[in-house]
Amino acid sequence: MVSVLLAWIWPGVFRLSASPIALALCFLGWGMVFIGIGGYIWSVRAMVRAVKQNRLETSGPFSLVRHPLYAVWILFLFPGVALASGIWIMLGAAVVAWFFFEHWSKEEERFLEEIFGQEYEQYRLSVPALMPFLSGGGPP
Repeated sequence: MVSVLLAWIWPGVFRLSASPIALALCFLGWGMVFIGIGGYIWSVRAMVRAVKQNRLETSGPFSLVRHPLYAVWILFLFPGVALASGIWIMLGAAVVAWFFFEHWSKEEERFLEEIFGQEYEQYRLSVPALMPFLSGGGPP
């Protein structure tokens, strides 16, 4: 909200121009938003299915990262909106979200370890927390 307000008050400072580069970034941003929405839906469906079956989900998006809903926001939705809108300060939302998600994910992981025990511990050690394709897992 603050980002949008700053861009409205000082558009020359906080918005990209209508140059070809800015338009390409806008299209890239919309692509990221659509990928992010798809990833979010995919993650929610997998999570709901696992909760209904009372099991630890380790396939689909959960095979890439332990916290795919958070990862989608940080990697696709916040940056995508920033690029699509031309309001570059929105990239700061991804950084702020990272700090909040780091805190929340630690709480979630304690809860999941209580429920699933060793199964979750093995999963945690083999799958990255938020950034896919990083080698191995570990603490969030």
